[in-house]
Parts: sequence; structure tokens; C-alpha cells
Amino acid sequence: ENHTETTSPILYTCDNFLKFGFLEGKISEKQTKISIYTEKEEYLDFLYFLKITQSSDNILVLELKMFFNILRYLKVLNVERDENYCEFIKSMVFYVKNFDEEYFVQSGLSAFLDFKHFDNFNIRDVLECFLDFYMFNGFMVYKTLHDYRQCQFINSKNMQIANKEYKYIVTIFLIETNFLPYLHSMSLFPCHKWRILRRLLYINRLYIGDIKDVHNSFDMNKFVYLMPNNINKAIIYASYNMSLIDKLHNSGFFKMVKNIKLIHHSSFEPFLPKMHYFKNTEILQFDIFSLEMHELNTIENLDIIRDLKMFKLIVSRIDYMKHRTPQYFLNGNKHNIFIDSSVKNKISNSQETYRMPIVDGYYKYLYGADLHFYIHTYESFNFHKFNLERIKRLKIDLLKTSGNRLKNYEFLGLFKSLKKLYLANIMLTNELLSIILRCNRLTSVCFYKFEDNNFLDDKSFNFSNSSIIYFEFKASKNTLNPKLFHFIQSCKFLQFLCFYEVYILNIGRNFPPKTENMSESQPLSSILHRPKLKTLKYEVESKFATINFHSSLNIFSMFYNIADLERLSYYVFSLYQDDLEHFSNFKRLYFLELGIVKNSPELNIFEKLINTNLLNTLQELHLNVNIFYNFEFTKLFIFRRLKILLIGLPSKTMNLKKYIHLFECKNYTFLGLYGVLDFDHISSFRYSCEIIYETNRTKKATMD
Repeated sequence: ENHTETTSPILYTCDNFLKFGFLEGKISEKQTKISIYTEKEEYLDFLYFLKITQSSDNILVLELKMFFNILRYLKVLNVERDENYCEFIKSMVFYVKNFDEEYFVQSGLSAFLDFKHFDNFNIRDVLECFLDFYMFNGFMVYKTLHDYRQCQFINSKNMQIANKEYKYIVTIFLIETNFLPYLHSMSLFPCHKWRILRRLLYINRLYIGDIKDVHNSFDMNKFVYLMPNNINKAIIYASYNMSLIDKLHNSGFFKMVKNIKLIHHSSFEPFLPKMHYFKNTEILQFDIFSLEMHELNTIENLDIIRDLKMFKLIVSRIDYMKHRTPQYFLNGNKHNIFIDSSVKNKISNSQETYRMPIVDGYYKYLYGADLHFYIHTYESFNFHKFNLERIKRLKIDLLKTSGNRLKNYEFLGLFKSLKKLYLANIMLTNELLSIILRCNRLTSVCFYKFEDNNFLDDKSFNFSNSSIIYFEFKASKNTLNPKLFHFIQSCKFLQFLCFYEVYILNIGRNFPPKTENMSESQPLSSILHRPKLKTLKYEVESKFATINFHSSLNIFSMFYNIADLERLSYYVFSLYQDDLEHFSNFKRLYFLELGIVKNSPELNIFEKLINTNLLNTLQELHLNVNIFYNFEFTKLFIFRRLKILLIGLPSKTMNLKKYIHLFECKNYTFLGLYGVLDFDHISSFRYSCEIIYETNRTKKATMD
């Protein structure tokens, strides 16, 4: 068969209105010519698409088919979602014709209604523009589509969700404050538009909070209609309103979603008569605070368990665990049951340990476990009851061991699937740090109540790790050993670094980062290979901060690339000139949480901040400061992309409230002003404060 080819040159320059990741990647590879092939019937559409993306104000009228073709092309070329992109989507929504399902059917365009052809974020952005056009409450939209958070019972699991970047998935978050406002608003949304969008929008996570009796005032069948068709995972918090589960079942919600997680603060018993609700589910997970022994046995023998691909149970406490008898032993023969338990597993030489039943299948189901050591040394039999290949989360507590250490840590190598490691009451040693780096599947590590023996030798961990992306250090018993920075630096793909209640000395330039090539097959040659952080959190208590007369950011920058930070939480005694220099180097910081115990009028902090790139990138600012000088708070108004602003000041000096009218003139999605009750607690802005003023504004249509 003969094919006729038609070619047209395409010019893509640095001045192009929209930037495309695909083309930018080819340019970085020094490719000056790129061939793009299209179907014959799409050739003119693609040329038109390229034309309208070269400059602003090129869109006049869009037919519906062209509208969705453009969205497909945006996905193919991997468009950068910057300010120009937002304006482009806004223009598309404003100028599109016949956006309704009836026209889709009449025009034979139903084939376009497949979410797999589109980028989730592009479709969500289209929805937001429609909501904006119909003057929906801006804070409600933000709370629902962007402010995603999760409840967790198990303390050592908190770090597991801390390193999840919900910014990179599409979410819906419904709790008591926004459940009814969102659903009532969506009820007013034009049905002919929503029927299209609900088929195209793909939600990675849907969270429904514990909303008590709110559901009783809303038709849950209507709720299901107002949800997108395509939901990957639903998380439902039902601690105080079990009737919510019944309503969702009766409305057919559980037939829509194949991956479901249920959170309940009490026992599993209320769910037992409802398990048939989930017969169409593939992955079912329960996050339960406590379990009774008999409930575990009942779960193992449920018929529905056989039909699930995976049944996960996360539990903080199992009653009468110490008094298990054979009648409560589990068979351990269901390969699809996984239990993450925070029940204390003693590692000791007591007679109780020797009598531990290896026939009990409970231990074979564990994929998350807490080990509390009571001995300095251990033997292989101490772990014989576990299925070591299955363990992915491990907490190790050495509070009861001599010197808070073990003779060796080779047993960690037995956990081949280990991803999350939580170490509490521990002495950091060369061997421990070296073995951690050698765990090649480990992604997250947390040290809690730790100290080092002052004999750390960075030659002991002079090699790189490619799997760890998250480190957390909390409640250090002594000042942080600078050599730990070398240890952290060895994780070349590290993205998240957190310090809480950790005091860092000013190590100065006499303690440089690694400059020699690393051993083994993956060299880490200092500056060019510093881990590129996405998130940095540094929160030090005031009692330590007052003696910390140096820039901690300056120290971090010696070992890690912080210029590309996206999120920064920085609670310190004062800012220094070095801090401001690093602020000026941030390229894409969109979230800043800044706590300052003592602001300095000489430093003129906010005047200098507006002369940095933060002016173009910052979208959310949480500011906790002891005082503003000379109306410097007005500098905040200049941050043009700022959507969320929260300000905390000492309650006794709360004189900012008389200037609320100035803040109200700005179109913030959310504005909060708080009186901090305990300013000595440097992060009390989030925990101990009184609400002086909170508001959210209804956005006006800006489709011009």
C-alpha cells in the first residue's frame, strides 16, 4: 500500500509560549532536528496546535474535537505546567464550543472519553478552570484537590507517608470542613460538562474523612455521581461514623473502586458483618488501632479473603498477645494476607523467648514489625519465627540493651525486602551506618533518640547507596557529629532530609564534603554528585536555637544540593546573611515554613526576599516571627503567586490584626493570622496558638 508523506518544518525556540519536556530533552541532548509523525487526519490539527502554543492570545474558538486533541498533544509532548500553561488552559476552557456529552454522542466523539489518552493533571486543570469560571469557592477547591493529608496510628509508620509526594498525584480530599460545600457546589456544576469530565478524570487517591453525621444530610447516591468514574484508591476514615460504610455500599461506591483502605480507631469487630461489601475489591486494607485475638482467627478464615489479591492489616495493638494459646494460632497459609503490627516483639534470652511458637502463622503474615532488644548479642533463632523475606517495615528499639547498641548488625542483611527502617534509643556506630548503606532496597530511615560514640570514621561508609531517598533525625542526645553529613551524602538519590530537635554545630569550612572518589562501582565525587534535595526540614527548639549563631542552611549546602528545593521548613533563632544568600539561589521553592525567634531590623529580611526568585515560585508561606519592623509585612503582598498565607506572632504583641483589611485586598485562597501562645516552643505555630483571623475568599471569574 502506498503512503503519501507531507512534511512541514517546525520552529521551536526558547521564546515559545509553552515549554515541552520532550523537546527540551532533545535539545539538551544536542539534537537540532527532530521528526514527529502523525496520522494523516490529524496532521492539520497538530500544526494548528503547534501554532497556538508559540505565543499567547492565539486561541479564538475551539471545536470540541480540537479541544481534546490539544489535551492529548500536551500529554505526548510533556508540557511544563508553568504560568503560561495555566493561561493557555484558561483560554482553552473559555473558548471551547459545545462542551457537553450529547454533542459528543451526536458527533461520534465517544472514543475520546478514555482517560488513558490524557494526562491526569491536564484534566484536573481543566476542571479547576471550569470551577473558577463558575465562581466556586477558591479555598474549597484548594482543600479538595490540593491539600491531601492522611491519618496514621502507628508512630513508626509516619515516615512512610512523609516521603510521599502527593503533589505528583491527583487527589480528592474530603473532610468535615469541605465535604458538604464541595458536594453542594458540584451539584450546581452543569451536568452536561460534568458527565464528560467525570469520565476523563483519574483520581490516584480519594480520602473521605470522619465526618460524623454530615452524610445524613446528603444523598449518597448523588455523592457517587459527583465522584469521577476512575478512582485508583479510596481511603475512608470511619472511626465515628460506621454508617458511612453502609451508605457507600448501598450507593454502589465499592463496586467502582478496586483498592480500598479503611481506618478505624477501635477494633475490627464492626467490620466483620460488612465484609461482603467488598466482594468486588481486589486490594483491601484496614488500619486498626487494636485487635482482639479471636478477630485475627476469624479474618484468616473469611471466605472473601480467598478472592482478594491482597488483604493488608495495619494494627497498633493486639490484646492478649502475650497469652496466645494454640486455639488462637493462625495457620499462616494465606499468601495474600499481610500484617503490619506495632506489637512489641522481644528479642531476649528469657524462657518466654525460647517458648515462642514457630507454628503460629501470625509471624509468617508480618510485613511490618517492631523489635525490642533486651540483649547485646543475638542468635539466628531469635528471628526464626519471622518470614524475613516478607518484612518491609522494621522498628528496632535498643532502650533495654547495654549502651544502646548491639554487638553487630549483620541481621539487617537478612531482611531482603526491607524498605522502611526506624531506629530508636540507639548509639550510632560505624558498623551500623555501613550496613544501612548496604541495604540496597531501603528507601526510608529514621533515627529517634540517638547519639554517636565520637568514633565515627567516614572511611567506614566510603561508598554510595542508590535506594535511600528519605532520612529523618529526631531528638539527638548530643550535638550532631559532622561526619554524619558524609554518611547522608553517600545516598546519592536522597530527596527528603529532616532534622527535629537536633543541634548542629558550626563546622565551618574546615570540614569539607567528600572530594575523593568513592570506593566500589559508584563514585561519589563531592560537588557534582551532591544529593539533590526536594524537601528539607530543620526545626530546633528555642533552648538550642539561642546558642546557634550561624546559618544551618550554609552547612547543608556544603554537602547537598539545596538550590532545587521545592519544600523548606526552617525554624531557627534568627536568620543570617548566609541564609538569605541561599534563599536567593532557590530555583523552584513553592512551599516555605519559616520560624524566626528573633527578627532583626538591620537584616531587612523581607525586603531581600522579594528580590529573589521566590517572588516567582512561592505559593504557600507559613511564617512564625516574633515581630515585624517598619511595616515590613507589606512586602508579603508583592509575592504574586502566593495563594496560602499563615502568619503567627506572639499573642501579647498581636498588633497585626488592625491591618487585616490590607491582607483582605489580596486574592489569597486562604489567609490565617494566629497568636502563638508559647513562643519558646519554636514550632508552636502549628500546635499551640489561638485563631485571630481566618478567611477564605470566593474567586471571581478571571476568564479574560
